[in-house]
Amino acid sequence: MFGFQEDKETDILHKQATVFSKNGDLDSAILTLYRVKERMLISNVFYTIDQWTRLPKFLQKAGKFNDAIIELNFLIEDVERRHFHYGKGLSKDDIKKSINYDLYGIYHAMSLIYKREKLFQESEEYEKKAQKFYMLFSKQLKVILKKQHEKFINK
Repeated sequence: MFGFQEDKETDILHKQATVFSKNGDLDSAILTLYRVKERMLISNVFYTIDQWTRLPKFLQKAGKFNDAIIELNFLIEDVERRHFHYGKGLSKDDIKKSINYDLYGIYHAMSLIYKREKLFQESEEYEKKAQKFYMLFSKQLKVILKKQHEKFINK
């Protein structure tokens, strides 16, 4: 979708954060994920929404709920910049589709974090938002696939 560039140092940092977490050292995992975030923000590599939402999930796990929500809100505010930067050369439909998929992932992560905090009403509200963006993603994907199919058939 966005190419297959790699940033080995960022990949190593992701793995280090996982090791720290498995060893019960959430503080080191979080510090490592802040370094990952800094690198991802300036990188020319496209990162998945799962990679972007690791930091907020770890923050919540460490009892830093407010920091987790701040990070998720940052991801919401930054989603268009990321996709227009990394999606150069893609159609506007492809970019919109990808933005909606990321918004689905962010709101789903937000729902999960609220649920872990036993804030069930808020969790449910964010899951509804997540599903709304997933439906938009699905509709846009169908439109794109239909256009590609028609283009193929009409060759």
